Amino acid sequence: YQQTFISSVGSNLEKMNFNKKHWLNHLTPVPPIDEQHKITSILFIVDSLIRQTQKIIEQSQKLKKGLMQKLLTKGIGHTRFKKVRFLFSSLMEIPIEWERKTVGELFKLRTGGTPSRTVSEYFQGDIPWVTSTDLNRGIITNTLEKISKDAIQKAHLKIFPKGTFLIATYGLEAAGTTVALDTSSMTSVALAKILFANWLGGAREYAGMAPDLDAMLGACDAALLIGDPALQVDRTRYVTLDLAEEWVARTGKSFVFAFWAIRKQALAGRNGAEIAEVFQKSRDHGLAPKNLEAIAQEWASRLGITVEAIRDYLTQNIHYYLDPPCLEGLELYYRLGVEIGALPRAPGLSFLQGIPD
Repeated sequence: YQQTFISSVGSNLEKMNFNKKHWLNHLTPVPPIDEQHKITSILFIVDSLIRQTQKIIEQSQKLKKGLMQKLLTKGIGHTRFKKVRFLFSSLMEIPIEWERKTVGELFKLRTGGTPSRTVSEYFQGDIPWVTSTDLNRGIITNTLEKISKDAIQKAHLKIFPKGTFLIATYGLEAAGTTVALDTSSMTSVALAKILFANWLGGAREYAGMAPDLDAMLGACDAALLIGDPALQVDRTRYVTLDLAEEWVARTGKSFVFAFWAIRKQALAGRNGAEIAEVFQKSRDHGLAPKNLEAIAQEWASRLGITVEAIRDYLTQNIHYYLDPPCLEGLELYYRLGVEIGALPRAPGLSFLQGIPD
């Protein structure tokens, strides 16, 4: 009942804006004061029981974690131990009777695949298709998406038997359920949400945070870094992906992270062509080899990375012209962002001199 009221009176559910007149004139059931007290008491008791149950669950989880650590390293009833070292672990003791085997000796490893999202018919079947979102829910009894037999044949997918152990081992699909977002660029934040929603197993729980990687990964399963902090990451320590590379691989379109724009009101009484020329000259000045080298030299010392890395970033990773392929990618980005609620509907772009050079 409450949701129906909010939907009809508020301007929208997300912002919860209300018309004051409608709100004050709305009729609502009001029980006698004694009955209100009884209702409050019952709900208070239920809340107390919920809090007690949550504490018991938390204590049980801690107990389970301790038991797992002991049982999986010390076993049951063993008195003799040997010191061994495993991948990513320090020297530890295990029972003498235990063996050490590789994962390849214990399991048959197979990889999965994804049918093309551009063929909607592939996702209109009744065959369960597992995504990383399903994996994050634990034991899988059903899947959020289903695919057709044609999808299995055309995409060369495999059908795995009941009891198969599944794990996301690489890429953004392995990012868990929570993602910390560096909010210094809302363009990149929206792009990350679009990639998750459309190709990487569904939306996650997102939390805006300052670009401190240790703090971000301490609070969430994965982290989005943007700009200079991303360039400074030691990629040998983490699984890292580039948002633009993921976008191009999934859509075949260019991606536009930024462009120069000016409000129409600001153009009043000014020569638009001259303003456009100033921007273009500024771009060309910055791209002059001598100036690119000066920028690389200055920012390498500021960021603590090599001049070569800055030079490659500026000359190989960035396209400086808003050409038709970029505009096609920009249009797709806006549309997908609106579809998942990551972006407001964008106004159309108009150019002072037609399509820019």
